[in-house]
Amino acid sequence: MLLLMGTGMMFGWAKPVPVNTRNLRVPRRDMMLVAAAGPAANMTIALVAALLFHLVPYLPDSIGEWAGTTLWYTIWFNVILAIFNMLPLPPLDGGKVAVGLLPYRQAMKLESLERFGYMTVIGLFMILPRLLENAGIDFPIGSWLIFYPANIMAELLFYITGHGL
Repeated sequence: MLLLMGTGMMFGWAKPVPVNTRNLRVPRRDMMLVAAAGPAANMTIALVAALLFHLVPYLPDSIGEWAGTTLWYTIWFNVILAIFNMLPLPPLDGGKVAVGLLPYRQAMKLESLERFGYMTVIGLFMILPRLLENAGIDFPIGSWLIFYPANIMAELLFYITGHGL
């Protein structure tokens, strides 16, 4: 997806995880928690990587450079994944969280869009920007919704883990 958006980066496409809602005590609330678990795991991995950054100066130069680069990419990719997945678009995790937060009628309307979700995401992030670019309009929606917030979040992670800004 990111490669097609012109970022020069690429990673695999996630498969939806089936969840049996009959196993949930309070289905709306618990589904939000299940959906938020993936992005929370991404942020936890990014936090651990930021903490491990403190060890880089103690490594030999050849290994330290590799470790620092690897940790930086670990932080960056996990923050991007967390932010992207929390966009309130079905079938992304943020869509499931939004369904749990919205009043019932609006939640059902949003949930009904899930079957068109991947087409919506592809259209919004790949097709629409290209069409507008051909019309001479700059529309960097990926930067606005994902990369700018990811940069802020990564800087915040470095700050709260004691690396300063």
